[in-house]
Amino acid sequence: MNINFGLFAKPMKNMTSLDDFDFIVLIFKSIDKQLGFNLNKTNCNKFLNQRRNLPTDVISTAKTADLSLVSAYFQTHLIPLMDSLRINKLIANLRTIISKDAGIESADKQRFESLASISTLPEFLASIFLYVIPLSNDVPQTVVFDNTDSSSNGSAPQPPSAPQYQQNNFNQTINVNGSGNIVNGFVLNQFVKKGGTHD
Repeated sequence: MNINFGLFAKPMKNMTSLDDFDFIVLIFKSIDKQLGFNLNKTNCNKFLNQRRNLPTDVISTAKTADLSLVSAYFQTHLIPLMDSLRINKLIANLRTIISKDAGIESADKQRFESLASISTLPEFLASIFLYVIPLSNDVPQTVVFDNTDSSSNGSAPQPPSAPQYQQNNFNQTINVNGSGNIVNGFVLNQFVKKGGTHD
């Protein structure tokens, strides 16, 4: 898994009580205090969920941002809002993602690793933040195939014959038969079609 803005920012957002929009506004103000970016709630959600690349004006502003100013901003405005009991886990998770990311040059990995501690947390987060802004943040949805057919002969899984649906919050998958009827007695309006919305 390669690091990107959503993979970096969403765990931090989840450590605060802020909604997606307020979190994005807060973090983007670290590079532009006047927040000259055009943001809306839908885009902010997509940024955090790795469904949209960041705007070009954010990318160009980040290229000239001063790391020490971004670090100071994080120290004053972001870190105090984060659940302090989860900071060590955040650092450990970011270290793991960075170490496994083959796309990060070894010099950058060493720089991030040298900053990966509570005592240098603002600079650690600010360094990664500025690094991930220009990276692709539009990660394709993973297609899930039902591979439970007992008659399988070891060949590659085949796409299901009926659309699959995923229940929100429970991650259960059910099938809808070709006639549109619900299988297993679930109510359709509690589900969203994977990769889109129900027709």
